[in-house]
This record gives sequence, C-alpha cells and structure tokens, in this order.
Amino acid sequence: MISHGMTEHSGCYGKFGRWVAQRGGVAFAIDQVGHGVTHVGRLGELGPAGWGGVRHRIHRFFSSVIDHYPSISWVALGHSMGSFLVQDVVARYRPRLAGVILTGATIESRIATGFGLSLARVMMTVQGKLAPAGLIHEIVYGGFNRHFNPTRTAFDWLSRDRQMVDAYIADPLCGFVPPLSFYFELFQGIYRLFQPAHFKTFPELPMLILSGAQDPVTHFGRGSITLAGRYGVAPQIFPNLRHVILDEVDNDVVYEAIGAFIDKNTRLG
Repeated sequence: MISHGMTEHSGCYGKFGRWVAQRGGVAFAIDQVGHGVTHVGRLGELGPAGWGGVRHRIHRFFSSVIDHYPSISWVALGHSMGSFLVQDVVARYRPRLAGVILTGATIESRIATGFGLSLARVMMTVQGKLAPAGLIHEIVYGGFNRHFNPTRTAFDWLSRDRQMVDAYIADPLCGFVPPLSFYFELFQGIYRLFQPAHFKTFPELPMLILSGAQDPVTHFGRGSITLAGRYGVAPQIFPNLRHVILDEVDNDVVYEAIGAFIDKNTRLG
C-alpha cells in the first residue's frame, strides 16, 4: 500500500506497482488530499481538516484494503512526505501490517520545522491561507539542484533518469507550488510527529529505510541514517541515487532490497 510524496500522485508509482505484480503481489496507491486527479480546489489544498484529515484518509485507505483482503500480508510504503504520513498512521492507529518501508525519508530538527511553521503562520496572516507559498517553496526546494551542476532542468535532483524527470515536468499534477496552508499543515504535522515519545511507543514492526546517497531531501542520506537510528534499524543508502529511488536509472539494487524485505516478512516469502 503506497503513500506518495508531495506535489506528485499515485499514478507516479505504475512502474513499482507492475514490479510488485510480476512478483506475485498486489499494489494499491491512493492520492493524498489535495493531490492527483481526486483533488478538490487548488492543488495542495488539504482542506479544513488539514494534516489530520490527510492522515485519517491514509488510515481509512489502509483499513479498507486490509479488511477487504485479510488473508494477504500487507506492507506500507511511504515516500518522502508519504513517509511522514505512514509513520504517523502506524503510530496513531496501529494497522495490521507485516512491515513498513520508507523511501526518501528523513528527520528534521524541531527547530527547523518550528521555524517553518512560524513563517507559514505569519505569511498566511498577511497573504491568506490559499496564497501560493513561493518563498517557502524556494527555501525548501531552491537549493536542491545546486549540487548537480550543470543541470538540464529544475528537477534534476529527483533522478538521473531523464525520461522520469521529463514525465514529471510534463505532468500538470506534479511539481506545483502549494498554497501557504499546505506548508503550515506539513510543518505542524512533522513537528508533532517527531516528539521524543514517538520513537518510544512506535509499534514493533519490521522496517526498511532506503535512501539515495545523492538525495538532497534526506541530506544525502544522513537524515535517513539518523531516522533509522531512532527506530533501531539499519538503513540502506545507495551510492549515486537521488530522491526518487524507485525511478532511477540503476534502481535494481533498490528493488532487490525491497523484494528481500517483502519475502522475509510476508507470505510471498
């Protein structure tokens, strides 16, 4: 069950879903609130329930799939923003899962997320909740491409696979600038998620944390290493891979790691 990242949608995971099916499994994905073809209003608008509403939607998605197919062992995969949501859902609702996979996952300091939360709150007061969050978006994403000069596009940091990057750019449902309210809810959700008690009370589940060593979102793997340490698991960091490790030119090693994890922890094994 797949929980996608911000400014993308469930349709971006067709390649991975086909791979799961070829191995004898089944993959489900859902659009986050404010994302994909199911979005209502502006892209990135999370609605009146905010982060909590997004989290509850993922919880209902997990519960529905598990209830409809109780004989199948289910693994939840969260990418980037989706990784925060998966962690939040598992901690709060404790769904019946065989394991958790986090890709492009990191942990940010409460100081950094607190600053972002305060900035978004002030800007919403001045500009309104639905004003484009251009400044914050630039602060969050603006520096990612600097590490890959010379660059071909503004999204080279996603992957070295040019076809993947070009498809992302051509997709009107990807790469958009969200409204200020989106960042306010995102920062607030992350700030509340990573309280010290979270790691002490998180359910004991098999967990796989994967990152590219060239992923600026995870601070080039360091954020994934720190996150894995908090959970007491060993991360896997792949040289040369960037943020979207499921769609890289040499992602065979990623799929092999995921396959081994699935085989070990589900009835496919």
